[in-house]
Amino acid sequence: MIRQVLRFIAVSLALMVVLVTTVQAQETPLSASTLWLTPILDQQATLGLAVEAVLTSASGDPLADMTLSAYVDGELRAFVLTDDNGHALIALGGRIRAGSHTIRVDFAGTSDYQAVSRQTTVSLAEAIPQLDVREAQINPPRLVIHPAAAVPVGRSIVVDIQISNALGRALGNLPLVVYVDGVQVRRARTDEDGLASIGLGNEYSVGTHDVQVDFIGTEAYEPVSATRSVVINPIELTIQTIPPLPNMPFSFNGSLLETDTDGVVRTYVSQPGTYPLVALPIENNQVDGSTRAEFQRWSDSVFTDEREVELTSNEVLQAGYTVEHLISMTFNDLDNQPVQEDRVDTITLRSSAGDHLTFEDGQTRWLQATRINRRREGLEATTIQYSVEEVIVDGSNVVNRYQQRFYINPNDVWEIQLLLYHAVIQARDALFNFPVGTGINVTLPSGETICYPYNADNRLEIGPMGRGTYQLQVVGAAGMASVTPTALTRNQVVDLKVLTVVDMAVGVVAGLVVGFGLLFYGRPFLLKLPLRIASSQARRLQARRKPS
Repeated sequence: MIRQVLRFIAVSLALMVVLVTTVQAQETPLSASTLWLTPILDQQATLGLAVEAVLTSASGDPLADMTLSAYVDGELRAFVLTDDNGHALIALGGRIRAGSHTIRVDFAGTSDYQAVSRQTTVSLAEAIPQLDVREAQINPPRLVIHPAAAVPVGRSIVVDIQISNALGRALGNLPLVVYVDGVQVRRARTDEDGLASIGLGNEYSVGTHDVQVDFIGTEAYEPVSATRSVVINPIELTIQTIPPLPNMPFSFNGSLLETDTDGVVRTYVSQPGTYPLVALPIENNQVDGSTRAEFQRWSDSVFTDEREVELTSNEVLQAGYTVEHLISMTFNDLDNQPVQEDRVDTITLRSSAGDHLTFEDGQTRWLQATRINRRREGLEATTIQYSVEEVIVDGSNVVNRYQQRFYINPNDVWEIQLLLYHAVIQARDALFNFPVGTGINVTLPSGETICYPYNADNRLEIGPMGRGTYQLQVVGAAGMASVTPTALTRNQVVDLKVLTVVDMAVGVVAGLVVGFGLLFYGRPFLLKLPLRIASSQARRLQARRKPS
């Protein structure tokens, strides 16, 4: 029954090895490893069946402190660690019958090396009986100090220790004595798994310290000792500018620091404590010819440039800056033809930060490019977007609000398109359609009136003009030229009608003709009335001339 359980465990472990190996092979390419086996048959009295294993990399470098599992005919017999030379003497124990047996040793692999398995066959002329445990344990135990990661100064050193016998079985409740740089600092005992995790304190200075662990021995086990070096690093303070800015100065504990091209600077202290830190100003806040930066805050909710920072472990501190860049503007009409800047009265921008900015020209100027926000993972430089709200030309807004949007980059030139149109204006007689006048008075949306003369074709071509409502009046026309409002929202032809004196005379004559026509129409006797009056007067004159 026990043998079946052990076989089940062995098969399960083998499957786990295969699965882990497959996953690791899919994630990253691993270095190959090589395993060699040599059966040992001359120490059966103490070790039983044994095998020597040698684990190396593909290039032949020994792989130390690697765990090997050993099987006899598929039955798990031992776990061991390789020594500094990649060697391991594996005692497989007794209770093995005479005959041919298969020894297999597996290396499960690591994050750097591929798993590998090797097997060999041995023939036993005689069976190996069950060994006396005490007899098998008389060999020196295996004491291993697992590698300890480097720690910053002020942190407690913790070392993990493992002890096992020649068969690879864990040895529990064994006394250990720990020394640091030759000075005894701790005593401890292993647990039932042969492990001990021992804290050595935090009072050690920066540098490399030697840790020695001694097992003083017992009646059953010989003394053994192991050593390993532990590195104490200085505390690292990393200052990172948000956004990344090169050559930004800081003062830390009286020393001048300056960020690199990635906006990062690192400094170190040999003892935990509280240290002064200042984000130093730069002349005119100018990082270079096209960038300015001004300190805003630290990532730990400190808003003053001068502060203190408490260092008990490695620390990353972010310094947030608002950044400005130089930009300029040019203006084009709908045909992408340049528009003279002096035609623009004002430009109004609205930023995503909620600011309204009004300028009188498109000359080069500084505009804020980013603002600092705090997120869960730290500071973030949010890019500010600018929208064109108004561009006033001749008193009229010649852009659609917020349609044209820009982000700021160093030395940007914004090309703003203006809604400017062309108009052909011609004035003609209202009745006879002949050209009249010498020009047109154009009153702009701003209220300014400009008199434009006709060209050779007796018409006026103006533009590009800003969209809006214009007041037009013909100049030099003999007659009545009223003011005509015209909305310029596209390229268009405007016809103006003028009531000239000719039209007025024709109207008067036509009115008289119509009036008299209506008077005499149906009253023909009225046409004879003047003749009758004249005849009556003639008779009266003749009567006066006759002698009485």
